[in-house]
Amino acid sequence: MVVLGATLTVGLAQDVEKQLRSHVEYLTSDALAGRKAGSEGAEAAAAYIEKHFDSTLHLPTRLQYFTVTLEESSFCNVIARIEGVQPNKYIIIGAHYDHLGTKRGKIYHGADDNASGTAALLEVARSFTRRNYKPQYTLLFVAFDAEELGLYGSKAYVEKYHLTADNVKAMINMDMVGWLKDGALNIEGTGTLNGSEEAINRLATKHSLVVETKNFETSCLTGTDTESFALQGIPTLSLNTGMESPYHKPEDTADKIDYEGLAKITNFVGDLVVEIDKTNSTVASSGKVARKHRANTLDIALAYGAGSTHQHIPNAAVDGRPDDCWHIGLTAQYALRHVGLRASVLYDKRKALAPADVNNIYGPAATLGLKSVTVPAELMLKTKGKSCLYIAGGGYYSWIFESRLDGEKIDMLSRGIDSTEYGLQWSLGGRLSSFYIELTRRYSLVPLSQGGMMPTVYNRSSLCSMGIFF
Repeated sequence: MVVLGATLTVGLAQDVEKQLRSHVEYLTSDALAGRKAGSEGAEAAAAYIEKHFDSTLHLPTRLQYFTVTLEESSFCNVIARIEGVQPNKYIIIGAHYDHLGTKRGKIYHGADDNASGTAALLEVARSFTRRNYKPQYTLLFVAFDAEELGLYGSKAYVEKYHLTADNVKAMINMDMVGWLKDGALNIEGTGTLNGSEEAINRLATKHSLVVETKNFETSCLTGTDTESFALQGIPTLSLNTGMESPYHKPEDTADKIDYEGLAKITNFVGDLVVEIDKTNSTVASSGKVARKHRANTLDIALAYGAGSTHQHIPNAAVDGRPDDCWHIGLTAQYALRHVGLRASVLYDKRKALAPADVNNIYGPAATLGLKSVTVPAELMLKTKGKSCLYIAGGGYYSWIFESRLDGEKIDMLSRGIDSTEYGLQWSLGGRLSSFYIELTRRYSLVPLSQGGMMPTVYNRSSLCSMGIFF
């Protein structure tokens, strides 16, 4: 009996490995041309996934079509369902199936990113039909589209079905899980689910997996389909095998995938879902989410901006000629659904070409350099979500602590230069995850100088700024 049991286990493992390889090879085939969202290749991939869920596994399956602003194509999430004792309470298992398509005549096959996760998703679903599992929670298997364009598939899914922490116990996402080799399976988000780390470690031992866990997703440089769920307070686990594969390159091909490792991960995820689903499960929401996933929070960013400054001369036919300016500092932002507040503390350095002679504004110019501490404050109007477009307006205050004329430090008082400046500013920008970029225009309301050895002038600045929230 022992030998028979071992033979069955080995046979099942080999079958899972064979199925995974078949899925990845099809999804990365030249015929699908890299599965760029909205392309015929992506449509073929969606049809393949739907056929597997519906015709092969006989699961209730639906397609969710959605559009994206500024994109001409329509996109499609593929969703399969195993009804639970609680039909309106869910555990969601997800992976995105789209990739980059073709560039400069080369196919970006996307084997690890993310044919590997899609293949695992299909086989996790098959494991539940094979064992005829009757879940407590309804299990939803979701293949997301348009992840590479900006996580749009998962966002559309969460919004359409009004998913919240009240009706979703957990969301497990697999993105780039095909490169286990001699490394570890990374699982981020155990801090969102109490008891999950103990269950993960126990199951990792069972499946001979090395796992590395993190309480929360912390990287500012990457994002995946957990984001829209986490922004609703839903506990999320993000699974990957690292970034060692040639992802986002044409070399990310099916022959490089570690199928034995992928099979281990697939079986591990199936057992993890069962562990979370158990009636007596000790795995439960902690009520915590990663800082990067807090929808309404105070965020602080390191900001840098550069642009040009010129000095407006009232009642003159010409303005001062522009020169460069830049700033660096910290920006704090508190954002709600469609409004927010922003304030910054910036070290500001500006230069402008001003008339050297107050009596001859058309004559030779001198370079006036100013160093100041500037504090802008603005009210934002924004699109919904942490990643958003926004327009902002408000005012700023500057304390000018140093002035130089043609590189020589000057006494501001004797030159009639005021150390205090305030004015209005507006900004137009966008944020993607932890990054933002914006255009800002400032108009001083008080003159930099009033008579003396300088003409009456008002500062005007235009800047392009960028920053990263931490």
